[in-house]
Amino acid sequence: MRVYITIDTECREERLDKHGDLIPAAGYDTRVWGRFENSPNELGIPLIMNTLEANGFKGCFFVDPFGSHSFGRYGLQEVCGNILARGHDVQLHAHPRQRVADWKSRGLEPAPDRMHEYSQDEQRDLLAEGIDLLTQASVPRGEIVAFRAGHFAANDATHAAMADVGLKISSNYNPCYRSNNECQLSDPQSASSLYQSESGTWELPISNIRNGKGYRHLQITALSAAEITAYLDQAQRSGVSDAVIVTHSFEQFYLQQVTPPRGRINTINAARLSAVCRFLAAEPERFQVATMPELAHHIEHQKPQQGVEKGFAPALRKDLRLRRNFEQIVKKLDTFKPLPGFLMPRAGV
Repeated sequence: MRVYITIDTECREERLDKHGDLIPAAGYDTRVWGRFENSPNELGIPLIMNTLEANGFKGCFFVDPFGSHSFGRYGLQEVCGNILARGHDVQLHAHPRQRVADWKSRGLEPAPDRMHEYSQDEQRDLLAEGIDLLTQASVPRGEIVAFRAGHFAANDATHAAMADVGLKISSNYNPCYRSNNECQLSDPQSASSLYQSESGTWELPISNIRNGKGYRHLQITALSAAEITAYLDQAQRSGVSDAVIVTHSFEQFYLQQVTPPRGRINTINAARLSAVCRFLAAEPERFQVATMPELAHHIEHQKPQQGVEKGFAPALRKDLRLRRNFEQIVKKLDTFKPLPGFLMPRAGV
């Protein structure tokens, strides 16, 4: 089974909290690198790459280039150049609102941030612009083969727009995000974990488990390492061809303060990613951690069979869910004040 460890890599525009107070924008140093005045180490993508490389893996970094309009082209170039120099994969991500990240301070209305809020022609233009920004930031055009919308908020027009600009792989279909109408892609009638859309692009869905009456996707901050590895084990034994794990450039740390930047490691999330990587590395005969160009090559030379499994989302053991709920409570408490080490669950399998 091919496994894709995907990292949505992005800055943050200004936002309003539940009280209507302004949350300041956060750029590359804070949101992507995890550079803090109180930490000697970078806690963002360098920490993620360290974990991956320690296990011999390459990550798929879905990089949003639109933040470069607000936070600088050099910042985007530094991010892409470093990822590529370390042998990892850069693909296209999109948060169009970050073109004007300080929209509130400027007295403007925020731009739509979800791809499905744009027409097919507008989506095509956004994708073309994003590709151009990435190539200007040193990413070879021939290696840009995949796209993920912010919030997984793609629709069928997104697939068509991708075909227009020559992007082969979409990684947007997410049952967890269909329930809140963020992901508006049509439900495939018969598909394996990888399926071809009517526009000819290939959709690589986000892996999900059943969580009560709904779904929960395989995101490092959302599931325990035990749940993720249990899914991978069961999926591989069931003949699932592909699995997608999601994390973000900022999930390995807590941002305590924007100005001046202060933060510290998110111990539980860091341990989860490490445990998942160790699990995969221990069974190379069962799992191949792959990149998007490798998948594009596979599609071109060995057209995948469809209809093997549809919507594989197992309901995992109740004890794993209870363990995760405990971890999430501990993590929330740890957000406010570091907890003693003996209270921190050991993420492992």
